[in-house]
Amino acid sequence: MPVRRTIAATEGIYFITFTCTNWIPLFTLCNAYDAVYKWFDYLKSQKHYIIGYVIMPNHVHAVVAFSNGGKRINTIVGNGKSWQWQGSDGQCVETTSTTAVSTATLEYYNV
Repeated sequence: MPVRRTIAATEGIYFITFTCTNWIPLFTLCNAYDAVYKWFDYLKSQKHYIIGYVIMPNHVHAVVAFSNGGKRINTIVGNGKSWQWQGSDGQCVETTSTTAVSTATLEYYNV
């Protein structure tokens, strides 16, 4: 999982970007927008706060306030990218294998 920067912190406000490999419009092709929303719901259940986001066909931008839950931010975000979208005829299936999103670029900026 490429990460532009390793973050040892367990809390803070960060701007993050997920970019699909080769800029494939994966979120549109797989109708995977709900998967991003599910991940946001999971983050909120773990006491993190989604300040703002935009989901594009091939990338996601988000500003997230991570609370100290004992996990490093890299781990939290890496776990969020552990989906795989596969299938044919526009049908995509969530799995826990390596994915075009998990091999995508991830950028963090401390806000």
